Amino acid sequence: MSKRILRLAGAGLIATGLMGTAQAADEAVASFYKGKTVTILIGSSPGGGYDLYGRMIARHMGQHIPGQPTVVPANMPGAGSHTAAAHIYNAAAKDGTIIGALQSPVAFEPFLAGRNFNYDPTKFVYLGSANDDV
Repeated sequence: MSKRILRLAGAGLIATGLMGTAQAADEAVASFYKGKTVTILIGSSPGGGYDLYGRMIARHMGQHIPGQPTVVPANMPGAGSHTAAAHIYNAAAKDGTIIGALQSPVAFEPFLAGRNFNYDPTKFVYLGSANDDV
């Protein structure tokens, strides 16, 4: 057998091993989320644009999470989403069952405002946006 065929066979074994690991990870995530509720915490009042986006995403997001959890929207208005951001940072579960739909200034205002907020935006994980902004 030539060296090239051996290299290809070895690459196939490595890829197969990685696929098994990825599949096991997907199964672990699915078993974690199965039967659970994920809350999208909307940092604004019902009826506005952020509320609409949060509810639209909640309606469809569960179909795209392994284990297909129930996804529910919940509003926590106040201080331009800073109330919801502080709740997520300080009190909410850190297991992937709480997602924030927060107004965009929450990410950078603590650095520009010259005062202390009760959360650190560098500790949040950005998932995406319902908008295509520049």
